[in-house]
Amino acid sequence: MKAIQVRTVLLRLMAGVALLFMVGCSGTSISDGSASPGSIDDRAAEAARAEIAAREKAARDAAAKQRQEPQVDDARRRAEIAAREAAHRAQEEKAAQEIPAPIEVRRYPTIEAPSQVAVDASISVMISLTEMLITPEVDVIQGQTDQQGRLKLQLPEQDDKPWEIDVVLSASGFDFSSPNKSKILLPKNGDSSPALFELIARDSEKLDVNRRLYATFWFKGQYLARVQKPISVVRKKPTANRCSPNTTEQSNVEEILGGAEGFHLNEHRSTADLTIYMRRDWDSCSNTDYLITLTSPHIETRHQRIVLAENINEWLIPKFKQFSISGRSAPVADDKIDEDDEEEEFEYVTRDYMVGFGQLLYQQFAPPSFIEAYEELSEKLGDNFTSIQIYTDEPSIPWELMVPKGTDQFLSLTHAMGRWIIPKNPSDFTIPEQSLIANKVYLVTPSYEGNMKLYATASESRFIGELFGQSSENIDAKYSPVKELLLSSNASIIHYSGHGYAQRNDAKNVTDYGLILEDQRLRALNWRGMLYRSQNPSLVFFNACEVGLSETTAGFVDGWSQALTDTGSRGFISALWELGDRGAAQFSKRFYTDLSKQFSEHSEASIADAIRRAKQSFNRSENPTVLAYVFYGDVALKVSMAAKAQAGLQ
Repeated sequence: MKAIQVRTVLLRLMAGVALLFMVGCSGTSISDGSASPGSIDDRAAEAARAEIAAREKAARDAAAKQRQEPQVDDARRRAEIAAREAAHRAQEEKAAQEIPAPIEVRRYPTIEAPSQVAVDASISVMISLTEMLITPEVDVIQGQTDQQGRLKLQLPEQDDKPWEIDVVLSASGFDFSSPNKSKILLPKNGDSSPALFELIARDSEKLDVNRRLYATFWFKGQYLARVQKPISVVRKKPTANRCSPNTTEQSNVEEILGGAEGFHLNEHRSTADLTIYMRRDWDSCSNTDYLITLTSPHIETRHQRIVLAENINEWLIPKFKQFSISGRSAPVADDKIDEDDEEEEFEYVTRDYMVGFGQLLYQQFAPPSFIEAYEELSEKLGDNFTSIQIYTDEPSIPWELMVPKGTDQFLSLTHAMGRWIIPKNPSDFTIPEQSLIANKVYLVTPSYEGNMKLYATASESRFIGELFGQSSENIDAKYSPVKELLLSSNASIIHYSGHGYAQRNDAKNVTDYGLILEDQRLRALNWRGMLYRSQNPSLVFFNACEVGLSETTAGFVDGWSQALTDTGSRGFISALWELGDRGAAQFSKRFYTDLSKQFSEHSEASIADAIRRAKQSFNRSENPTVLAYVFYGDVALKVSMAAKAQAGLQ
């Protein structure tokens, strides 16, 4: 503005000089008054004034244009960004539509190896996929087969190029003198190339003499099939066979992994960036021997035998109690809390303490193969490494709370994460679904009195109800109405906000898992009993203390996670330790706010992503409560609201 004012003054001075000059040239004095109104001098003065006015207007117009240009540029820039994003989305949608349909290839699984081997002897194992039946003793544990027993492999069209299939061999009681993974090339017609493995039989009283070779086939990180071949080991000196009474039953549990990995390309399933399959080695008599397989579309498959620490819960549970105490007194980020919420004061666990716990957890309990895979993916994908799926029959390990070396961020804050239980009986396994159309959001909020009173659950329930409007409904928090809701079998979102518990009876070595309704307790066994004839596919969120805990007992996983997956639930969200009332309510509000936003923008919502974003408030509040939550379900699970329910959203 100062520059414009200076320019205007200069223009006026120049015009005055020009006026004096013209008057002087005409020979007329400025002061003698002899010039007439219509004289040349008057006309020159008027022309000079008009020129001054025109130049001043031009200067003002130029200044106004300069002020408008940044706004125009910003609007143009935003429009260009929006156009690029729309073009990118259209390109992605087009690419998804252009994915070629898979073709079916049928081959016999062939494992060529001796049926008997002496202890310390070395054997060669050759694995291939053949058009002729060569090894009829090979059984298909998991995978689609035809009437002749051939594998039906769903593979993408690759013109005349052979498919590069990964083969992973696992064999309890054997040492590998070669890598335990290899590749075969499978043409459209004819036999595949063979994969060769070298093994040495080990001797141990913990191992049965009747063993098995397990081969799994993978294509670009996605599971195709799992097969097995029996093999017996002859010991130098006969010893008692400690595992023989349960060998047949336990070894059949190997089928479970096949179920967990049973992803077929023709189902167009989304694949996590990293998938972890960890299950007990049932060919070993030790309950701490586990096998872990890590797969990814981006890196090579890894397979490892590991020994877990015994009684990990003896170390974890006291830590969880510390987190619980701190969570009741920690702040709740920058969220507004209702005035009727009650303050509690306890010793506060700092963020540094939590990060230190996560780092120690990663250092002591993360298998070396997981650390290698995680670091390789982090370096290769960077911020595009977004999802981790875990299949396991050992739910005690809190993967979500691990903090990788060199960082201060928990895995569940930087990655969407999902868990799924591998049951003991292979026939009980169900592959987690990746979609759910919910008819409604049902709210179950018990009202307590006295020392059981919860001060934030009422506002939590009210907030969710207002968020989903007519698409939500309050259910009387008593046993019969809840049972009636479950037996309706309608797909929905069921949200419980109240007291829960995982009460261990050390004398009986059992744990009782339950919720406290207004009239009685609802235990995990009650839930199973209610649904003995039917399944309920709902997404279930128990915002309650400890009911996310599960443990392996008597060879199977006990707790709410297994009860819900066994009875059809698409997903289950709950907490590993006792929750702070206010922190729990705020986590719930953030989670459902995120779902609502996703519904409005995309008509469907990623559950694992909403949990991850809700947990990120820990970076502001340092409240351990938000880190307590775990999700049992497929990491790619997306929920959409039925048309009628969508219309009821506010």
